[in-house]
Amino acid sequence: MRISIAEDNIHMRNIIRKMIENHFPVSIAVSEFGNGYDLIAALPSSPPDLVIMDIRMKKMDGLTALREIKMCRPELPVLLITQFETEEYSESASELGAAALINKSELHSLIEFITRFYSRENREKLI
Repeated sequence: MRISIAEDNIHMRNIIRKMIENHFPVSIAVSEFGNGYDLIAALPSSPPDLVIMDIRMKKMDGLTALREIKMCRPELPVLLITQFETEEYSESASELGAAALINKSELHSLIEFITRFYSRENREKLI
């Protein structure tokens, strides 16, 4: 499975990558981007199975990137993360088709989400 992380804070990006690598040491390849624009530019040549993306980023924010992703890859699950969870973000994320919205203070939920997603994806490949 391939996961792309779009997060402008390099320390948070490292935390997320290390969490994923510690829980899924062999079976997941992680690519990293500092903003939504760079992620979208890489989609054709390096398509992920799952995107984890911050909402608030410079150059292109997560909601704008989510809108762009869903126009070209509507089936691609996008998990949004934020430090500033608001009702407006929740509504926008839902309307734009985000798979989930997780507060950065609850990143343990990220591993649970990936585990469920990974299990479902493996089952679908066996069929």
